[in-house]
Amino acid sequence: MAESMGDGGQNEDWTDEEIESFLLGFVILIIVAAISFFFYSRQQRPNHAERDRLIQQQHQLQRELHILRQRRGQEDERERSGIENITGDQKQVVDGIVPFRHGSAAKWSPSEADKKSWKQRQNLTIQSLFQNDGNISPPPRGCNLVVSVRESEWVDGSAAQVLTMVGATYNLFVILDIPHDESEPGVMVKKARDALRKCGLPEDVVPEHRIVASQSTAGRIAFIRQLRPEIVFDYDEELKKQLTRFGFRVGISRRENGDSLGVFLATAKQGE
Repeated sequence: MAESMGDGGQNEDWTDEEIESFLLGFVILIIVAAISFFFYSRQQRPNHAERDRLIQQQHQLQRELHILRQRRGQEDERERSGIENITGDQKQVVDGIVPFRHGSAAKWSPSEADKKSWKQRQNLTIQSLFQNDGNISPPPRGCNLVVSVRESEWVDGSAAQVLTMVGATYNLFVILDIPHDESEPGVMVKKARDALRKCGLPEDVVPEHRIVASQSTAGRIAFIRQLRPEIVFDYDEELKKQLTRFGFRVGISRRENGDSLGVFLATAKQGE
């Protein structure tokens, strides 16, 4: 083997064993780097998927907020037009909403012959609803109140009666819970409104523009925060938790999972 002498007379050539050792170490280093990159890439894929999911949720929420703002603008316009026939000092709107005493619900009367019995059942029904959560006392008559209504309650006559009794006492706004995967929410809203009317919810008590819809809990929260009602009734514990942080008074409108809002309806026997 040829030898080359450098400064100091030391041998600078590598032996076969040293070359083999160097190449082996280099190959091992490449393998380790490849394995590390593989596992890192696998860990990053779920993160990208989660990020894409969150972005989609954010876009959906922004769309719902935009729709809710448009509906609130239309609602304000209808509220203003609803008081055109009110004259004198009574012609006023509070935060874009016609006060209860100036609305049609305050003048509405049940068609039942025994109005005294109906009034008693109304008081018992409202008391039952407010006492369900254990910590909400009924506010003064005419306060703004929001009730969320699930799809199963649209065709429930008892639920419609509860809404009627509440709407004849408070400025009631109804939020329809539309399935998040519904492709034609406008059609679904009309179907729900028609079903509630057929079940007995009078338009004089809850006008069309006070029945809105949302496809998510976040959408309901956004609407409620814009409206700023005195009381909210919803079936979702998570919504209650979120709104309570902002100072809202929220009650749960069910006793057990699967219960309808109609469970709070007082019977004729109870009203005797």
